[in-house]
Amino acid sequence: MSTRIALLSLILLITQMLSARAEDPDPLKDYGAEVKGLRTKVTLVKATIETGKPVSVHYVKRNVSKETLKVWHSGFWPNHQIAVKDADGQEPALTKQGAHCKKAFNPGGARDKNFPVELKPDTEDATEGNSDLTLYFDLTKPGKYSVEIIYEEKQGGWEGRVVSNTAAFEITK
Repeated sequence: MSTRIALLSLILLITQMLSARAEDPDPLKDYGAEVKGLRTKVTLVKATIETGKPVSVHYVKRNVSKETLKVWHSGFWPNHQIAVKDADGQEPALTKQGAHCKKAFNPGGARDKNFPVELKPDTEDATEGNSDLTLYFDLTKPGKYSVEIIYEEKQGGWEGRVVSNTAAFEITK
């Protein structure tokens, strides 16, 4: 009987330990810093990528405030920038499409496609910014890189400049 109780106690202890491990004490630790109730995060599908393969990223905005925030969807580039740096802190060369997208950045300017999205407290918007970085940057040189995504808005609703976390990746031969 005491062996059975000891075994049940051990199973209970292991279950509690696994449950505690599964509950992340800080679910926002991978996000960038909060700005006016908004935090953003960029993640890579793979952290090690062979030269010539897509470098796929996912991007999300999260409302960490207690109030609904209004963010703007405007085709991504007018109010977002993607910043890629190599190990020396230098931006790789832009592709033709990357240069075009960089020129489109104008957080306070006129926009053809612009509509508000209400982001309720403790919810995320992951509908923009999922992309392949090789469309915008020359990532043919093997090495270590990092990426951040900046959301900047001056159109009413949530206004400010929020920077995502920095996600590292490596291009291999």
